[in-house]
Amino acid sequence: SLLEAEIFRQKLVQHDPTISEFNIKIDDNGTENTIKQYYKEDLSRVNYEEQISMHQEVTKTDSINNFKRKIELENKAKNLAENGEVELGDTTLINAAEKTITGLTFKVEIGAVENEADFKLGYLEKYGKITAKTYSDGLTRYTFGPFNTLEEAENFRKMLVEKEKASEEAFVTVFVFGQRKTLEEYQKDPCANDFFIDFSEFIGKDLNDTSVYNKLIRMGGNSCANGLEFKVQIAAYRFPKNYKWNHLKQYGEPKIVDYPDGITRFTQGSFNTLSEAESLRKKIIKSGQKDAWITPFYNGKRMLLEELIKVNFYGRSVN
Repeated sequence: SLLEAEIFRQKLVQHDPTISEFNIKIDDNGTENTIKQYYKEDLSRVNYEEQISMHQEVTKTDSINNFKRKIELENKAKNLAENGEVELGDTTLINAAEKTITGLTFKVEIGAVENEADFKLGYLEKYGKITAKTYSDGLTRYTFGPFNTLEEAENFRKMLVEKEKASEEAFVTVFVFGQRKTLEEYQKDPCANDFFIDFSEFIGKDLNDTSVYNKLIRMGGNSCANGLEFKVQIAAYRFPKNYKWNHLKQYGEPKIVDYPDGITRFTQGSFNTLSEAESLRKKIIKSGQKDAWITPFYNGKRMLLEELIKVNFYGRSVN
């Protein structure tokens, strides 16, 4: 099954993170397909009842009646968007295989700001209602929707980008309804999730480009994986005694580590997600440390954001 293949792929990635970009392929009677190719119709369908044949409708077998009752229950599912939000890349939606999901809706996000006064795209409301919601990371996100299918949301996004250049960084988010988890399960493994973000579009991109960096934060700001943490590097010196950090003491005492390259690095904070670290980085910059940046650590080993992108943030997301 697809689920078995995905579990096997995840085990391979745990042993060798460099293969995280490997994808599952489907052999359809000798023809190789990607998941998106093979399940193209399923990913855009809303009413599965329409697939019931006339013969099945007339004979009304128990299996079909049970299936129809299941569809009716799913159509009555309450909007549980408060359960959580899972961000997707522009083109990535991986089928949940055998996992039970009572419903999905999709939105098109056009902006995310800390200060609501910084949102300048309100005039786009001529295309529909814009909803604003403030999340736990301190960002207020502005969206169109909801849409019933990924296809509807993506078509709307493309139309918006075509007509309004200012919205060219808009992307689709998906809300999972009724995906039950206890608080204990969430606290035990907050990074467990079955939806993935494809970061491949950022490979080779210059993260010093503000538009590229901001899009990365919006798409992957809440991504996390077991063993992955983010810290804000405030300084790096060969002669660390020269560095004074009194202007940043309100953010806690820095962690000072000597590395084999002869550089001593100073970091502040330790976070599970990129957006949390970014929030601290902005505060540190306002306090005068203009060259502060974020450094990821995986199982205690320091790495660059560019390296983290190449391993697709280790394939997990809690957006």
